[in-house]
Amino acid sequence: MRFVKIVFVVLLFALLVFGIKYYFFNNPKYYKIHPIATHVNGQHFVGSIECKKCHLDIYSTHIKTAHFNTSAKSNSENILGNFEEPHKRLDFDDNWVYMKMESNDSIHFQNAYLGSNDSIIESKSFDIVIGSGVRGQTYLHWQNDSLFQLQASYSTSADQWINSPGFSNKYIRKPRPVIPRCMECHTTYTTIDYSDIKNYSYDKERILYGVDCERCHGPGGNHVKYHNSFPDSTVTKYVLKYSQLTRKQRLYGGE
Repeated sequence: MRFVKIVFVVLLFALLVFGIKYYFFNNPKYYKIHPIATHVNGQHFVGSIECKKCHLDIYSTHIKTAHFNTSAKSNSENILGNFEEPHKRLDFDDNWVYMKMESNDSIHFQNAYLGSNDSIIESKSFDIVIGSGVRGQTYLHWQNDSLFQLQASYSTSADQWINSPGFSNKYIRKPRPVIPRCMECHTTYTTIDYSDIKNYSYDKERILYGVDCERCHGPGGNHVKYHNSFPDSTVTKYVLKYSQLTRKQRLYGGE
């Protein structure tokens, strides 16, 4: 009889703990997060902007690093190449074709021209910037849900447009398909569809650009939710500490 009572008390205590935890994380009056992406393990990424609220000094320093700026949606501020004449042109050994980097309002394009009559034969938009610009940048183009590297890259030391590594200097070639490994290194997290290995697809709305806080510390959804719900708590919850990472994880961003 006594054993039954003990088991009952233990079960009641476990149920109470579970109930409290469930209430804290699901009650509407507590802090709600808005995930940018969800890891395959079910944990949510919320972006380093959430870290700023409690770690302003670290955040302010981090956003200036090459890691943080290693990828982003393209815009007029982060594309370093020149779109003005005569610097916007990229020539090839076969001078019957050439490229110009041109913009239309806020959209930037790699336009290929036929030299005989200066007509556009191909136009690809700059959609994603890869590279902080310390040494240079390359650019990706969306085609449906697949990504392709453009032929034009930018060299910081030369301050000019150049051929992307591996592309021919003789002629214009098709953009190069971007494999998941590229995104794994240059983003914090990318939602990838592996169902077709010949044509990888990505969720445009579920990419966490740059290498930010959550690349090393892990998805911060539960961490942010807990500490915003309990701001007086001094015990760090639901996040990896740097001291907990292995040497390999410190080198490769928490992988």
